[in-house]
Amino acid sequence: MTPMAVTIKKGLSTYVTQCWRQAKAAKEPIETHMMRSLRQRAGKYDPEKLGAIRRVGGSLIYMLLSGARCRDAEAWLKDILVQPDHIPWDLEPTPMPELPEKEGGPQLSDAQIKDKALAAAGLMRKKIDTQFSEGGWYTAIEEFLHDVVTYKAGFIKGPVLRIEKVRRRVFNGASWTNVIENRLVPEYERRSPFNIYPCPSSSGIDDGYLIDRLTLSTSQMSALAGVPGFDYEAIRAVLRDHREGILQKQTSGRMRGGDGLTQTGHDPFNGGKDDKIEVLEFWGDIDGGQILAWTNGIADTDESLALLFEDYFGTPVIDPGAVYHVCVWLCGDRVLKVMPNPDPMGLKPFSKVSFEEIPGVFWGTGLCEMIEDVQTACNAIARAIINNVAIASGPQLERNVDRIIPGESKEMWPWKVWDVTDAQMSGAQALRFYSPPMVVDKLMAVYEFFLKRAEEQTGIPTYTGGGMKDVAANGTASGFSMLISQAARGIKNVVKNIDSKVIATSVERQYYFNLDYDKGIDDVPDVRIIAKGTSSLIAKEQQAIRRSEFLRATNNPVDMEIIGTDGRRQLLREAARALELDVNKIVPEPTAAQAQPESANTAANVEAQPEQKVNPAGDATSGGDFKLF
Repeated sequence: MTPMAVTIKKGLSTYVTQCWRQAKAAKEPIETHMMRSLRQRAGKYDPEKLGAIRRVGGSLIYMLLSGARCRDAEAWLKDILVQPDHIPWDLEPTPMPELPEKEGGPQLSDAQIKDKALAAAGLMRKKIDTQFSEGGWYTAIEEFLHDVVTYKAGFIKGPVLRIEKVRRRVFNGASWTNVIENRLVPEYERRSPFNIYPCPSSSGIDDGYLIDRLTLSTSQMSALAGVPGFDYEAIRAVLRDHREGILQKQTSGRMRGGDGLTQTGHDPFNGGKDDKIEVLEFWGDIDGGQILAWTNGIADTDESLALLFEDYFGTPVIDPGAVYHVCVWLCGDRVLKVMPNPDPMGLKPFSKVSFEEIPGVFWGTGLCEMIEDVQTACNAIARAIINNVAIASGPQLERNVDRIIPGESKEMWPWKVWDVTDAQMSGAQALRFYSPPMVVDKLMAVYEFFLKRAEEQTGIPTYTGGGMKDVAANGTASGFSMLISQAARGIKNVVKNIDSKVIATSVERQYYFNLDYDKGIDDVPDVRIIAKGTSSLIAKEQQAIRRSEFLRATNNPVDMEIIGTDGRRQLLREAARALELDVNKIVPEPTAAQAQPESANTAANVEAQPEQKVNPAGDATSGGDFKLF
């Protein structure tokens, strides 16, 4: 490594460390809120609250209200966004698509351009869908919904190029053999909100720098040695320091699960395990003047300096008035990797959304935080109920010790005989019994009030999770459907935010990634990305009702004569498909003999039939080019 490279990396190490300290200090109150939300969903008291309850000897019951609401909301979101054979996004050409013009090629009409744009968009859609399936995008979406509901935000990261081993079958001319090869795959993953540290003044992902705290095993760190872009000597030094126990952690004084909470899986602190190496992945801008200040006074040839700048910042010449988008890996005080941001626009490979967005603020509000006051009240009422039941379950006894024979046992049992004396001529009773009042019914009324408040504050009613409330409308299927539709207003807003801030942005990043790095893509039009989560919810609510109404309305001789047997069959097939039934078994397609009487009429109307399009699953329902809805 040249002296210039050492100097630049030292400057980067100092800069990233300074940013990390600022971001970590600014995030401490956010982490406190998120830890409370984690305990709230898990049904555990904060250590301070738990100590206060134990000091007064009260009940330790914790009502799992937040956990139930979170599970219902998470299941609702998964039912909308993670459906079998459903892709929650789409690509379609813009109203006036533009295609790359080939020199000497034929002049295309507007109709031909639109048809070609539809076909190209369909191919790109299938390519992105394949990349999402192989890169774990659909799994990441399903996992990150837990964070959206529980914490102050949820994050999806990608596309990030990673090398993975792939097994495939190869025919060598005589037989099939298994071949294992390394393949570069754009991958996606859910990132824990505990591991994301934005710039203190940031209001969004691309506003200021962002730090992602990575935890790598020793084998993962060792595998990076020799990978292009990583500093081999720095990685070896990190492994040596880790092995000798002298590697400084990035998160000094980090929180641990002392209250029994597991810190693995959905919680990011990894249980305080010491076998992980923590790395800071910095995404942000470096001022050109700062870069030149780091290189001042270092004697390197112009050629080597230009190559170094090109490798680290993507340009051979540094402009002091410009900013450069970089990604830096820092472990301890060692820079493991420096590279320019792969996105030409300097956008970061992250998407973020909160259950309740707050304009102009990076961290929103999670569902647990929305009902924290209700959860506290319900816990207090539940403890009061248990304590009242315990106190009122038996009589309280007052015992006049002056009248009890010395040495008499204080224990009570049925039919016990108490021996007393009147030596002090006292007229007071030797024993007096009290029955504390049972006020559970009054406490339950207060509890029901707060339970109703939880439904109103979250927009997640109890009956969405299967619990039927005593409401007048639930006597009929249509009335209950109206209740669900009204309740869906709140969840529609969450789905809309996920559509625009996560699904659309990640599809857009993958789309431009393919344009920038896949040289085999030609004739790609201007496209617009359509996230279909909200429309899917509306469709599921409305289409099911309208389809059933249409089936009932047309079930009469007059309409049957108009739509015919084939029309009725298609209606029944669509209804069965909406119920996720085996359509071909329930409503089979007609045989050739059954279809013969209507064949002439069908042939006469071929020219009037619209061109068939690609179904939502991406399969062509007719030959020729792909068409999108």
